[in-house]
Amino acid sequence: MDNQLITYFQDNVAPDKSEVRQIWGIFWGQLKIFMTYRTWVVTDTFNTIVSIAIYYFLSLQVQPSQIAASGYGTSYLAFSLIGIAFANYLWFCINRISHSMQSEIREGTFETIASSPIRMRSYLFGQAARGFLVGLYYMVGALAVGVYGFNAPLHFEPAALLTSSLVLVFMVLSHLGLGIFIAGIVLVYKQADPVTFMVSLFMEFFAGALFPLQLLSNYPPLAIASELMPYTYALDALRKSLIQGATLASQDILFDLAVLVVYAVILLPLGLWSFNVGYDRIRTEGTTSSY
Repeated sequence: MDNQLITYFQDNVAPDKSEVRQIWGIFWGQLKIFMTYRTWVVTDTFNTIVSIAIYYFLSLQVQPSQIAASGYGTSYLAFSLIGIAFANYLWFCINRISHSMQSEIREGTFETIASSPIRMRSYLFGQAARGFLVGLYYMVGALAVGVYGFNAPLHFEPAALLTSSLVLVFMVLSHLGLGIFIAGIVLVYKQADPVTFMVSLFMEFFAGALFPLQLLSNYPPLAIASELMPYTYALDALRKSLIQGATLASQDILFDLAVLVVYAVILLPLGLWSFNVGYDRIRTEGTTSSY
């Protein structure tokens, strides 16, 4: 009888060893879960529209000369729109990894994932891919509301869009290692929300998401810190391409891209290494399923 039960429940389908298919499976499964939360999607979309409206009315109080001195045109709405829209997109992608890891651990399903044939690297990239697509929906929506609802002067010519899309890819890659590193913290300590909040706050502040970085010139330590943030260079390139219409022929754009590539080459392997250290630690300690 026992042998019959074992035979009945035995899965004869060989596990798929293709990493691309594993990443796709994680991505598609998480996307289907996301699409079931229709009320959440609607409320988040509404919040995005309200946020853009707030920055529109705030832009009426800002002197255009302050923005022009930074080389980003004269519209504070366009300046802040890019800073917030892309910051939200970036942290939606990065937070997705650690947030999903924390949810799996809290709900007791992470041990099942860890014992499955799925590579943890595939799981991480699959979760990140879901964040990229969902975050893209909100980012494009925010830009569309700003441009067509409040007349933000942005360049949507093919060359500018191509340049900004390339910058977007390397912006995400340069920060992906940080998201994986935070996910490693979640594995060991089961919580990382304070770390994520502080990191996002510092990155947005020192990159100048809402104010020109020239305002930090009188505070050398803060100015130096801003130059060490990869998001600083991503925002600079995005603003120059979408506000000024700069393309890949611009030396400033190429410099910003080169910096982002360097950060990606350094931080992504470090993030994967630190995550593997945390993963090996919880397996050694036997705390895979604890919360």
